[in-house]
Amino acid sequence: MNAKSSSKNNSSKGSSREENVKRDANQYLTPLKTKLHIPPLQSRWIGRPRLVKQMDEGFARKLTLISAPAGFGKTTLLVDWVYNRRIPVAWFSVDKGDSEPLHFLNYVILGLQSLVVSTGKAALTMLQSPQPPPIESILINLINDVISMPNDIALVLDDYHLVDAKPIHDLMAFLLENLPEQMHLIIATRSDPPLPVARVRSQNQMTEIRAADLCFTADETANFFNESLNLGLSTADIQLLDTRTEGWAAGLQLAALSLQGRKDPSGFLNRFKGDHRYIADYLTEEVLSRQPERLRNFLLQTSILKRLSGPLCDAVTQQEFSRQTLNALEKANLFVIPLDDARRWYRYHHLFADLLEQRLRMQQGDLVPELHSRASQWFAQNGFKNEAVEHALDAQNYTQAALLIEEIAEIDWDRARKSQLFQWIKKLPEEHIETNPKLCIFYARELFKSGGLDNAEKRLQAAEQILDSASSGDPDKENLQGRISVIRAYMSSRTGDVSRNIHFADKALKMLPQKDLAWRSVAATTLGFAYGWAGKGDLVKAQPAFTEAMKISEEAGNIYYQIFNGSCLGGVMAMRGKLKEAKDICRQSLGLAIENGIEQTGIVGSLYGVLGMILCEWSGLDAGIRMINKGIELSEQGRDPVILGSIQVSLLRALLYRMDFAGAFRVIEELNENVRNFM
Repeated sequence: MNAKSSSKNNSSKGSSREENVKRDANQYLTPLKTKLHIPPLQSRWIGRPRLVKQMDEGFARKLTLISAPAGFGKTTLLVDWVYNRRIPVAWFSVDKGDSEPLHFLNYVILGLQSLVVSTGKAALTMLQSPQPPPIESILINLINDVISMPNDIALVLDDYHLVDAKPIHDLMAFLLENLPEQMHLIIATRSDPPLPVARVRSQNQMTEIRAADLCFTADETANFFNESLNLGLSTADIQLLDTRTEGWAAGLQLAALSLQGRKDPSGFLNRFKGDHRYIADYLTEEVLSRQPERLRNFLLQTSILKRLSGPLCDAVTQQEFSRQTLNALEKANLFVIPLDDARRWYRYHHLFADLLEQRLRMQQGDLVPELHSRASQWFAQNGFKNEAVEHALDAQNYTQAALLIEEIAEIDWDRARKSQLFQWIKKLPEEHIETNPKLCIFYARELFKSGGLDNAEKRLQAAEQILDSASSGDPDKENLQGRISVIRAYMSSRTGDVSRNIHFADKALKMLPQKDLAWRSVAATTLGFAYGWAGKGDLVKAQPAFTEAMKISEEAGNIYYQIFNGSCLGGVMAMRGKLKEAKDICRQSLGLAIENGIEQTGIVGSLYGVLGMILCEWSGLDAGIRMINKGIELSEQGRDPVILGSIQVSLLRALLYRMDFAGAFRVIEELNENVRNFM
């Protein structure tokens, strides 16, 4: 073959290769036009003016970022905004196949050409050449074309989270940094894109709409179900839906689908959780199945936790870098909700947590007790005793749970808070209670507080039997016997047995060590109560008893008893005619309540009762009765029949002084009802 022939053949081959490349490129750039089509506005959907307003305000800036997990209504909001505002929009629905820069840019250009046909013609030609120039050159050409467009436009990139190619992120970063004034960029995504959004945010050129914004309010939920779907749900049903779904749009849609034709919507909604088949299928397909195995295991194993932190998750999963994993989950919008600004604590969306826990029990059920044990150990070591107990019980590690309950029970009377002890102890097997005198005593205390006097006495007798068999040198023996006497004194005060009350209160104060301030303060209080309020009453003896009780309560840091004893001492002083001293004591105790943020709790009602008595003497019956009624209103929240009864007696006296016999008879009926409920 001669050189000429060879040259001709090579030229022919080169031309053929060039044509093949060009043909392949054209085939590769052939668009799927449905991806450029703006989805239709859904029927039976409700407008959300507050979000549309955010979109309107954002149009004056460079970028609107709509970032939220699957099913939060990102696309629906965009469609609602586009159809209501009639703004020229180039729409591109991204999918997994759009990971090649030229292919991606081809769709962007075609979308812009749907607004002005001539836009990007030169750039499109450059894209289709066998050897395209650098992507930035094509972008510059496109940007210059957009600058010449007559109207402001919006470029919408929906489902941008499906882009996983760095060159495309680089392309978009360049476009964002050089965005023409006429163009507004809108990105809807399940995870924050790796674009220079921080810089744009710092320039006040970015509007962010996130999951918290997209969540349906209770009013929006009511409008959707009752106006759009005409389901006629009650206010309670709407509140339950709002709690269950946390405003998650897909959850509401799936609930609506399930409610169609049901005669008992309330019953269904009470059962509606993350393991419901529609919810489970959606979350499994859209979220869980798309995660790598290591991350799926992390999600499943940490689903036992009501709240999550890096160190805690490290302990539960026995893996490292959980803090980074949680941060990544938040950025990826994987149904993780931060609980503080420092991003130390998170939780899962309720429906997502339901699904994860169900999958955990199905796939790794044998591991669940061990996971709870790890969580209990971490919480206990880090001072979160309540959660440590819960997880120990869930792990059926009853020995550990009992030890933790004992620790918490020791300080329970030191705090003006509702105790969970009763429910915890009831979850323990009987053999863990009946052999433990401390638990028997604490259980008796909780039974008594809930009105179970007979059962409380049985538990005290069980504790005594154990202590009777203990050696005389046991350091806890006398202390625990003293605590038994405290509870019996307290029980006697409720049954009106004054002599028994005084006997056991005196006995307790003699047996309890000086350092056991919490229990001594209760014993002193019951003694003062026996002298001051029970039987015929001995105000002279009651005054020093309540004074001592206040002193011990203050030393113990027991604010609840300090306030209660203040009201009792104030009441005694008032009845002895020392009104100024009584007022000063009550005001001091009220200040303590305000200082500790408990001024609206039931125990403070007793203070208002005494102050009302004083006002009846100083400022007239009307002012005093108003103050007493305020005390009754507060004490009804605390549901303590003794406190409520004592204030009702004060009201009765005031009404009788005012000759309001009808009102007095009503109070007597309420007093009788209070006594019946107590007994």
